Amino acid sequence: MTNVQAATDWTAIVGIVVAGVVGPALAYVAAALSDRRHFRHERGLKASDDLRERLDDVAAALEDLGAACAVMRGAVLHHAGSPVQVGPPAVDAGDAYQQARARIARLGMRSHAPGETVAKAQAAADAFREAIQLVREATVAEGMAATTKSQTVLDLVTRTNLALSNVPAKVETGYERTRQFETAARDALERLLGSEASAPIQRRLPWAR
Repeated sequence: MTNVQAATDWTAIVGIVVAGVVGPALAYVAAALSDRRHFRHERGLKASDDLRERLDDVAAALEDLGAACAVMRGAVLHHAGSPVQVGPPAVDAGDAYQQARARIARLGMRSHAPGETVAKAQAAADAFREAIQLVREATVAEGMAATTKSQTVLDLVTRTNLALSNVPAKVETGYERTRQFETAARDALERLLGSEASAPIQRRLPWAR
């Protein structure tokens, strides 16, 4: 065997070894990288879907809360000076607030839910709660006046009745903060997985048009 032939044979052997060992190894690495990218993509999709669902839940709860507060606001304007008449709407609005609060809490438990978005949802709910609280205080004061005619109670009735004039503004603040939450919700989805995953929340608030 000549040196040239021997070198050719060794080259062929090395090629076979390389093809048999390095080739599969590279293919394995490429497949592993592809699987990892696919896993990250799937995880991102699931996180996006979960976040969208939680955001939709909060948006629905804020819609219900806003609608209940709209009824309460109408009762306040129609029954000026008679908080007892607006007590039942305030109770309904209070129940809606508790529902919203629970859904916002569930949103806050998601690690992929930005704190700023959760805070905006809570700010909207709190603005509505402030309106509800004003009506509740006036209702309680009037109920006390029905059994106690002390000057202290009568003064309390006067103060709480006057405070009812702030209810419409508080409710309007709740609507505005709800719109701010919706904007933050869309931004959160875009940041999580890109614009394709950030289809706008479908629910439209009737009083936000």
